[in-house]
Amino acid sequence: MRELAEQMDKSGRVEVRWAPLAAAGVVDMERLGPLLDGATLASVQWVNNETGVIQPVEELAEVCARAGALFHCDATQWVGKMPTEVGSGGPRFDLMSFSAHKWHGPKGVGILWARPGVGLKATMPGSQELGRRGGTENVPGILGAGVAARQARKWLADAPARKRAAGLRDRFEDRLRAACAGTCPPAVVNGADAACGRIWTTSNIGFSRLEAEALLILLSERGLCASAGAACSSGSLDPSPVLLAMGVPSEVAHGSVRFSLSRDTSEAEIDEAVTIVAGCVERLARM
Repeated sequence: MRELAEQMDKSGRVEVRWAPLAAAGVVDMERLGPLLDGATLASVQWVNNETGVIQPVEELAEVCARAGALFHCDATQWVGKMPTEVGSGGPRFDLMSFSAHKWHGPKGVGILWARPGVGLKATMPGSQELGRRGGTENVPGILGAGVAARQARKWLADAPARKRAAGLRDRFEDRLRAACAGTCPPAVVNGADAACGRIWTTSNIGFSRLEAEALLILLSERGLCASAGAACSSGSLDPSPVLLAMGVPSEVAHGSVRFSLSRDTSEAEIDEAVTIVAGCVERLARM
């Protein structure tokens, strides 16, 4: 969404206003209200894809409703990983988008949920999706997304399984910080102080004065997959704009790496990952 907003802003046809941020990259609710005056649409991630920081979407939905602005929630990092209820008993979203590959479904299948009564103008006119788009539908992908959604729903109903998954993220961070204490650059968990917490699937850790790309090469040689920033921007040598916007010091942002967990991650994999990361950090620090 950030790139799309930047493109629209440069076109001059749309006025784009950027939501002010408070600690850990959470939207500053006190300064957001006046910014929505006269706004048509507000778009916010439920969970940041780089840090796992959770936004106060219930409050955001209420503020947007009072301002008369439609609220679009990018729920890609939330749906399928945490219980989701919209409308009665949940946040009042107008639009919500998410993707099946985030809960073990096929890639290339996106889902847009629209509140009844919210009209959408087709950007690619046609007869598919109730006249909202043209082109042949990806039927196998849609069916695969449905199957994956049922499996995710079954897993989400298992509260102990979700608690175990959250514990694995904490285990990884706690043990890595302990392993890197002393001889290595300290492991800094970006977004750890977020008011609404972080989702269990994501851990963004910075190592001051190290280069993330160099660390990723060492990790890859040991068989551990990670990324510097968002997966869609892998290969960039620049620090993540998300981390810089959060106020993370540049020397930490340059050395920040994102690790992801899934519902199939095991304790043994977590402990092995800690050993690999700590060893690579120590080696890189010596170099």
